[in-house]
Amino acid sequence: MSGIIGGAGSKSGVIGTTELDYEAGEFTVSGSNVTSNGGRYIKIGNVVNVTFRFTAINGSSTSSPGGLPFTGIAQLNSEKPGGGSVIYQNDSTVAWNCLVNTGNTTFFLYAGSAMKQLTSGATAICVMTYISA
Repeated sequence: MSGIIGGAGSKSGVIGTTELDYEAGEFTVSGSNVTSNGGRYIKIGNVVNVTFRFTAINGSSTSSPGGLPFTGIAQLNSEKPGGGSVIYQNDSTVAWNCLVNTGNTTFFLYAGSAMKQLTSGATAICVMTYISA
């Protein structure tokens, strides 16, 4: 939003664009040995906020589940597009984080600097924010 002049709801004196690109919806986490319990997203401009839950089945989950609603793009100095927290997981007593992979719709689970996988029957709920194309 830029340069709004005038009262609330007034179109007079508007400089530049005031419409924001907004989208909300649902998505499904995918990957080998993973079942999705649902995901929701809100995208404003190129910033995507997601909340989702998934469970490992038939052995350990894949190391990089996918299905995020938009492709993550690299940031300055080739940093990851974004990430967030695993707000619940019943696989370990250690706090886990999640990072969005660059150039596709996958993500990684981490505890400290070690990549993690859910064991069979374990569930994780993640909340992330990332930058999309």
